[in-house]
Amino acid sequence: MRPIPLRPLIRHFTLLAACIAMVAFTGASVVATAWAQSEGVTLVSHFDVGTTYNDIWGYTAPDGTELAILGTVTGTYFVDVTDPENPEEVGYVGGNSSTWRDMKTYGHYAYSVNESGGGLQIIDLADPKNPTLVNSRIAQFETAHNIFVDEGAGTLWAVGANGPAGRNAYVYALEPDPSSPELITSWGDSYLHDIFVRDGLAFGAAIYAGELWILDVSDLPNIRVLSQIATPGHFAHNTWLTDDGDYCLTTDENSGGHVAIYDVRDPARPRLVSHWTNPESPTSIVHNAFVHGKHAYVSWYTTGVQILDLTDPSAPTRAGYYDTYPGTGTTFDGAWGVYPYSRHGYVYVSDISSGLYVLRFDGARALVSGQVLDGFGTPVEGVDVRALGTSEHAITGVDGTFGLRLLPGDYEIEYSRFGWGTVVRSVEVEQTDLAVGEVVLDQSPLGDVDGTVRDVRGVGLPDVSVRMLGTPFETRTDENGAFAFQSVPEGNRVLQAEALGIYGEPTEVRVTGSTDVQIDLVVFLSATVTDFESDVTGWTVGTAEDDATAGIWELAVLDDAVDSPAQPTADHTENGTHAFVTERGEPGSEARDHDVDGGSTTLESPVWDVSDLPHPVVSFQLWYVNATDLVPDDEFVVSASPDGGANWTEVWRTPDGAQEWRRVELVLPEPFSGTSQLQLRFVASDIGMGSLVEAAIDDLEIYGAEGRILGAVAPAGEGEEFDGTVSLVGAGVEVPLGSDGRFELIVPAGDATIAVDAFGYATATRAVTVATRTTIRETFELARLPHREVTGRVLSEDGSTPLVGAVVACVGTPLRTVTDDDGEYRLDVPVGEYMVHVTAQDFEQTEQSLVVSEEQESVVLDLSVRPAFVTGADRAAPNPFFDETVFRFRVARATDVRLELFDVSGRRVRILFDGPATVGEHEVPWDGRRDSGELLPAGIYFQRFAADGREMRARVIRLR
Repeated sequence: MRPIPLRPLIRHFTLLAACIAMVAFTGASVVATAWAQSEGVTLVSHFDVGTTYNDIWGYTAPDGTELAILGTVTGTYFVDVTDPENPEEVGYVGGNSSTWRDMKTYGHYAYSVNESGGGLQIIDLADPKNPTLVNSRIAQFETAHNIFVDEGAGTLWAVGANGPAGRNAYVYALEPDPSSPELITSWGDSYLHDIFVRDGLAFGAAIYAGELWILDVSDLPNIRVLSQIATPGHFAHNTWLTDDGDYCLTTDENSGGHVAIYDVRDPARPRLVSHWTNPESPTSIVHNAFVHGKHAYVSWYTTGVQILDLTDPSAPTRAGYYDTYPGTGTTFDGAWGVYPYSRHGYVYVSDISSGLYVLRFDGARALVSGQVLDGFGTPVEGVDVRALGTSEHAITGVDGTFGLRLLPGDYEIEYSRFGWGTVVRSVEVEQTDLAVGEVVLDQSPLGDVDGTVRDVRGVGLPDVSVRMLGTPFETRTDENGAFAFQSVPEGNRVLQAEALGIYGEPTEVRVTGSTDVQIDLVVFLSATVTDFESDVTGWTVGTAEDDATAGIWELAVLDDAVDSPAQPTADHTENGTHAFVTERGEPGSEARDHDVDGGSTTLESPVWDVSDLPHPVVSFQLWYVNATDLVPDDEFVVSASPDGGANWTEVWRTPDGAQEWRRVELVLPEPFSGTSQLQLRFVASDIGMGSLVEAAIDDLEIYGAEGRILGAVAPAGEGEEFDGTVSLVGAGVEVPLGSDGRFELIVPAGDATIAVDAFGYATATRAVTVATRTTIRETFELARLPHREVTGRVLSEDGSTPLVGAVVACVGTPLRTVTDDDGEYRLDVPVGEYMVHVTAQDFEQTEQSLVVSEEQESVVLDLSVRPAFVTGADRAAPNPFFDETVFRFRVARATDVRLELFDVSGRRVRILFDGPATVGEHEVPWDGRRDSGELLPAGIYFQRFAADGREMRARVIRLR
């Protein structure tokens, strides 16, 4: 459990005396005033784990993951803000308990310091959702107030450190190994509370001197002071440079604190050009300022984050603010840090008491505008203009114009309209409006879509309707289940397969011009289907128990010739006409003239073999009317027999009628699983007081109660391949895991447990619930087992010769490699026990055991192999040949050898060698003739080489 500290009453103990003096002088305190929380800034989300917080930083991973790095008194939280509306904790690294903590990043590493001890923490973010502490450097200092990373120079600066002999600033090289920085130099001419470094210049906040120091650091380890200049509040806490490098901002962390702006184009002669204090809270304390674009983002304790427009550095103006703290006055409460550099343009703020705030600065949004034209210069209306990866989009008007408001950042803007080409253009949005000009959209390039409709077991289905939703495209599959759409406009399309007896989900496909897209539409297939349009063999009406006097079941044409509200005027089948109905009325007849009266009428199905369905399900379309002036007292009953009618079980009944077709789905009970003699009964009755009872059934299907799982495993790095299986625990169902980490599994409907076993990873299991005829998608997080590097050399038996190109493999695993020019190999092997197998040409195959344990940092395993007793016996040259080929082989010791040839029927056609062979090389020619001298026809022949109880076989081809 992570420690949750008491909130400290006093911060900044090193500055305590100064703070007390300022508060005493001003008489300031927390004032209960109206709380104007924001202007031009919108709260996106909030994250709080109930501790005390300090600084904030951020990180964008190569895979697009966005992290907010949130400091606390006890350690550092890593919060996934890729979805800024739903921040989620993904990691925590503890540290010494400290009010102050500062973090920065370089490459895929985060660095952290504090003022209680522990030195420099180095945290690996290669897996951004699993931050890992990899190093803590304490050789030069144990505490520091702040750090800065100069990415251009690859250096890390730690300032406010407790080094010996007054050394409070340390400079480290982050290359070649960012996880183990090397000290370059240290400095102590003045105590620096903060520092910013770029292009060989360092801008230091000498807090106790109350000055901005500018240093020449272009020739490290030499550091030279260029200039010093006092700050307006004489308490310089923080420095930051504008993007163009012309101006430096400082903050004075005291009552009535200032943001000061200096012209530093001549670093030897800095010049104060302006300063800004908060007009609504003139005694409040400023903390840190950061510059992004034309704005400064300033954490201002009790007044939250203040955003200043620096378009004119000599006259900064407030562009917006968001107050995270409900009080005000001269206290160290509220916003500590701010990070405005996220890829998606959101601003992260840390509040001492309430944690992380993810904000959107609306004033930072720029208007991106333009016009869409066709190739002839005519405006195109109705084009969807969308900033990919965001929810921002617009539709062009009749004049083809559009406008999007976007946060600063890099975007891909997509222009699309059905039947027209899709254009994607990259734009770099800053904090000023951007006119992208004219965008030409041509009529769409055309592509083809080909595919197959198959069931979940891979069988192609004929005569299935395939529609491209939202378009005029529709076709039917051929006898193999194949379908094709030609000349489809480029874009995202949705395909739907439809037919009685199948059920499939819509499938999205991307069509691009001049390409042929291949796609499988996977559907669930019914084992039995009847629409009553043609074959009704086996359907019977009536049993010995029936006693109805009217309304007897019959197969009828349903159309509007009979205008009765109690009977359907059309059957349910698309383009169909027939259904079973309880006595179709005559045109002009009354409803009561042909409804069920006087008892029950029964419709019985044929007997079906559903033995391949472990859990059969029956569905059908029902029309049922049960009307009376009183409460209806009749019911529609469905029964089923597992043994061809010998015994019957009621499976469903209903008194509820409706003047419409409705789908009924019945999961049959356990006795019906695997039956080869399923039969159904449908009974309509009028046995109580006189009621208007009409019934009809259509489109009956029987299928298995099963669903489908489409799965994937994570993490799956680029190029990573998996080897393993996926199983349904306790059911004996297993499928291979694809090398890309994907799988498809058909499972019985209901609750199940899925297990994923992948080599090199711990087994992952998950309980899932799958509904009948549905597809669910599951991603399994795989925990990688500890791996160790196994290295070694493959040498000849006497150790004199390294073997090049030898294959080294761990038996029963996908681990396999080939030795290099020095006979060396390397394998990354999970901990465990293995048998290592070595194969090398002209050498005997060799196996040796290998044990890899977590206690080992690495393993060295050298392997030696013996020359093969017989080599080359499986090679003939030339092959194929016309007139003659030569068999060459080498034996390591004298032995008897037999070399013979066989045709494709297995008949021996030639003995080429049969007798003793001396040590060394041997050549045996063959002129394509039998033992008898007869020339053999062109074709394939097989050689069999036998020596010392061993055999080698190979194929030889003779050409005409």
